[in-house]
Amino acid sequence: MYTVLITGTAGFVGSKLRDTLSGEYDVYSLDCTENRDIENYIKCDITDKQDVINELGKYSFDYVIHCAAIAHNDEGRFVKEDFDRVNVNGTKNLIDFFNSVNKKLKRFILFSTISVYGERSYKGVVCESDELNPITDYAISKYNAEKRCLNEGLIPVTILRFPAIYSKEFLKDIKKRVYLNKRNIFKIGDGRHRYSFCSVENVVVAVKQILDRGGGSQLNNEVYNIADDEIYSGLDLIGFFKKYYNENALTLHIPKGFIKIVFSLFIILV
Repeated sequence: MYTVLITGTAGFVGSKLRDTLSGEYDVYSLDCTENRDIENYIKCDITDKQDVINELGKYSFDYVIHCAAIAHNDEGRFVKEDFDRVNVNGTKNLIDFFNSVNKKLKRFILFSTISVYGERSYKGVVCESDELNPITDYAISKYNAEKRCLNEGLIPVTILRFPAIYSKEFLKDIKKRVYLNKRNIFKIGDGRHRYSFCSVENVVVAVKQILDRGGGSQLNNEVYNIADDEIYSGLDLIGFFKKYYNENALTLHIPKGFIKIVFSLFIILV
């Protein structure tokens, strides 16, 4: 049985992976919060290099699934330095540790984002070979974390780039695409712009496929875009949330040109 370390298990995705994989693998959970009720739980601050050495030096893992990150900044609590400290330096501390200490590690799996491609409009499928042009602090930090893994690591790395991840109980990142506030929904242009999402169940499927390969493709670094088969329009999302959550929500129409102007100003300011 493989021994698997999952970071960020206090979060939505990490906790789902922990609960699902525990029956098939010897799973260890890592987060920076106190949680004594979880078996094989490791409290560790990945931004503290010495803490990583002290806490992880006691173990030997076959795989690492690195989910821990700052991803949401809805309330504006985080600045660029926070994203760099956790998403970039935290990842580097883990990579440096496993390069120097845990020679047994078969593969390091980094959770990343399709935002590394930028916020521009796409008329076709986004491919792993497409140009990277991250704009937001989060996307830039993930781009730099990817570079740390691919350029500085001696161990094989798999990078999984996800769109917004959801479940029936966790729709926060999808709601942001259509909700202006609790009572108002917005529609951009004609509402036909398209979105890709990824259910947390498909996240688990993707990770299991990597783990189940065992020793295959051990020497190669890999990058994959992971998403559901379905593609949704803005109108699809508006219809869904009105039907199941708030049928009386007021829909505000925002011209597509206005969004382009705002986005152009954002890029200039960045």
